[in-house]
Amino acid sequence: VLDNFEHLPEAALVVSDLVRSCPGLTVLVTSRAPLRLGGERQFPVSPLPLPEADDPERRSPAVELFRQRAQAVMPTFELTATNAGAVARICRKLDGLPLAIELAAARVKLLPPEALLARLDSGLRVLTGGARDLPERQRTLHDTIAWSYDLLDAEAQPLFRRLAVFAGGCTLGATESVCGPDEPGMRDTLEMLAVLVDNSLLVSLPGDAGSREAEPRFTMLETIREYALERLESSGEAGEMRRKHASYYLALSETLQPEASPERAGDWVERLEEEHGNLRAALRWAIEAREAEIGGRLVLMSWRPWVERGHATEGRRWAEEVLALDGTETDAARALSRLPERKRAFLIQVAGILATTHGDYEGAATLYEESLAAFRDLDYKKGLSAPLRELGVLAFYRGDYALAVRLNEQALALAREFNNAFGIAYSLLALADAARGQGDLGRARTLLKEGLTLARSTENAWGIVRTLASLGSVACDAGEY
Repeated sequence: VLDNFEHLPEAALVVSDLVRSCPGLTVLVTSRAPLRLGGERQFPVSPLPLPEADDPERRSPAVELFRQRAQAVMPTFELTATNAGAVARICRKLDGLPLAIELAAARVKLLPPEALLARLDSGLRVLTGGARDLPERQRTLHDTIAWSYDLLDAEAQPLFRRLAVFAGGCTLGATESVCGPDEPGMRDTLEMLAVLVDNSLLVSLPGDAGSREAEPRFTMLETIREYALERLESSGEAGEMRRKHASYYLALSETLQPEASPERAGDWVERLEEEHGNLRAALRWAIEAREAEIGGRLVLMSWRPWVERGHATEGRRWAEEVLALDGTETDAARALSRLPERKRAFLIQVAGILATTHGDYEGAATLYEESLAAFRDLDYKKGLSAPLRELGVLAFYRGDYALAVRLNEQALALAREFNNAFGIAYSLLALADAARGQGDLGRARTLLKEGLTLARSTENAWGIVRTLASLGSVACDAGEY
C-alpha cells in the first residue's frame, strides 16, 4: 500500500518495475493523480453523498461524518430539528469533501452550526485547526489545496487559477477562448484540462446527450474555486480574465438569440439557463468595472430567458444597476463605456417588462413611459411599438379596456409596418384580451385565431401557448366548456 503518492511522480517507474518483477504483487496506491502505468486501474473516490433534505432523520454520509466529528470535540452535540438544516447546508456548501467537513465540524465547540454556516462564505479561513498528528498540509483546507496546486507544472498552474472566473462550470470552447495558452508551443488547453482533472482539481461532467454539441462541462468544487480565485487575484491577471470572460458570454448570448440564429432558437433558453452563473458573474464585473455598454447588452440578450426561467426579480435588479451606472460619470478620463442611447431606451423598456413580471405595475408604467419618450426623442419609430403595447397590457390589468384597445391598436399598426412577427402576435393577443374584457367575444376570437396562425407559422412557442390559453378563456366566457 502506497499512500499519498502524488508528490512522487518519478517513482511511478519503480512501482512498474516491482509489478513486472513480482507476478504475485498487487499495489494499492492513493494519489490525487494517476500513475499512468500499463495495467493500472483507476477507482475515483468521489465526495461524500450530500443530503437532499434538511430532515435530521434522513442522514447522508456527509451529515453523519459531520455529526461524528462534532461529537469528538463536543460529546453533547446532537442533530436536532433546530440545527439539522444548517448542518445539511454546511455539507452542501463544502461539496461533501471529507476534510472540509471534518474541519468545519471541529468548530462547533466555538460556533453553533447556524453561526458556522454564516461564516463559511470565507470558508478557507474558517476551515483550519486539523489534528496535530495529521501531515501539516492537511491541518487546513487551504494548505491541502495549495499542496495540490504546488505539484502542478508551470503550464497547468495558470490555467487552474484562470478557470476560477467561471461560475457554474464551462465548456471546452469557453475555456479555450478565455484561458487559452499564452504562447505558441505550449500544450493545448484540452491536454492541460486533463492534467487538472487527473489531479482532482477539476471535475469533468458529461454533456447533455440530447444537445447539439453534447460537450463535456468542466467545473470546480466551490472550496477549490475559492482558492483558485485567491491565486488569480495575486497573479495580477484577474482584471484581464474577467474582461475576456464577460466578452465571451456577451458574444455567446448574441450568437444564440433567435434573431441571429433562428435554427438554434430552441437552444437559446436552455443554454443561457445553463450559463446563468457565468452571465451573473459577467454582469457583476461589468458593473464593478463601470462597463455600461457590456452590462446593458448582456441584459438585453438575457431578459427573455430570465422571464421564462423565473429570474425576473434578479434580472430587474441587473437592469436597474446598469441604468443607474450609465451616465453618472462625467469625467471622460475615467473612460466609462457608455451605453448608446437607443440601447438605453431598449434597456429601460426591458426593465419595465421585468418589473411587470415582478408584479410592480406602477413602477413598470413609469419605465415604459420613459422608454417611449426616449424612442420619440431619438425619432426611432420602430421602437415605439413595444412600450405602447406594454402600457396597453397594464391598462388591461387595471380594467381600463378602452385605453388598452387604443394603445394596442397603435402598437399593432407599428408592428405591421415594420413586419415584426413577434410584435404582431403579441399585440393581437393583447387586443383580444381587451376585447374580451369589453365582452366582445367575437372580435377576441377573430384576433386570437389570426395570432395563432402567425405564431404557428413562425414557431413562436410562447405565442402559441399563450394564444391557446386565451382562446380557452373566450370559450369559457361563451359557455363552450
